[in-house]
Amino acid sequence: MSLRWLLVDDSARFLEAARALLERGGVEVVGIASTGADALSQARETAPDVVLVDLDLDRRTASTSRTGSWATYPQ
Repeated sequence: MSLRWLLVDDSARFLEAARALLERGGVEVVGIASTGADALSQARETAPDVVLVDLDLDRRTASTSRTGSWATYPQ
């Protein structure tokens, strides 16, 4: 069984490259998001095992992703 990944970055180029690389290695990418809010929504829908987040997202988006909002995500 492969781990299910959600990729979060504001660069579409990075997201597509990361997705291609991970999938070539047999990793299941269940979603990609460009904002923290979108990432939380997709995480609730897809239940990924791993969430790879760009920590250089704009402060509001990144802080939303890294703070209490993720606390509501079911483990």
